[in-house]
Order: sequence, then C-alpha cells, then structure tokens
Amino acid sequence: MKTLRHWILEHIDEAAIYAFTVLCTFFGDYILHKTRPEVGWLPLMGAILGAALVCLAVEVLSGAPDTDIKKAAKRKNFPKRMLISGLAGTASGAILPVMIKTFMASIGINL
Repeated sequence: MKTLRHWILEHIDEAAIYAFTVLCTFFGDYILHKTRPEVGWLPLMGAILGAALVCLAVEVLSGAPDTDIKKAAKRKNFPKRMLISGLAGTASGAILPVMIKTFMASIGINL
C-alpha cells in the first residue's frame, strides 16, 4: 500500500499534465474558433493521440530526470510545463481535425 501511494504521489503531476493536454486538444477548435467540438470516437481518439504526441515532445525536450535535483526542478517547473502543454494542445486541437479529415478524404472516406 505504501509503494502504491508513493507511486501515485510521484506521478500525479504527469497525469495532470496529460489530462489537461487532452482537454486542450479536444476543445482547441472551440477555444480558438468558437465552433462546437464534434462528439464521437474519432475526435476523442485524435485528441488523445495528439496529446500523447505533444506530451512526448515536451518530455523529450525537457530531458529525463535521472537525479533527485532534476526531479525537484521538474516539479518546480510544473506551471510552465502545464502552460506549454496546454498551448501546444490547443494549437494541435485546431489543426488535428483538419488533418484527419483531409487524410480520410484522400483514401475515400468522407466524414
């Protein structure tokens, strides 16, 4: 039980950033263009995929925290990481649906 609690407390900030990025990606078109977001499995899966790519890029650019000093610095920069992930998610949320529809139309599926 103690190990599970320690693991949750250690990774709660990562989960919060991923969830916030998924929300920003899903509602990105609404935030930027005030259009109603499409509801369905394709936009949601696109938002999850886009958020995963954005979070992966942010993690790669920030580097892996291999020491306790780097882990503390990563926790200290939580607001900055949240802002960058949210902005990138919002931008990709406006671009991703257009890319998916264009790709699907190119293989003959109209959405």
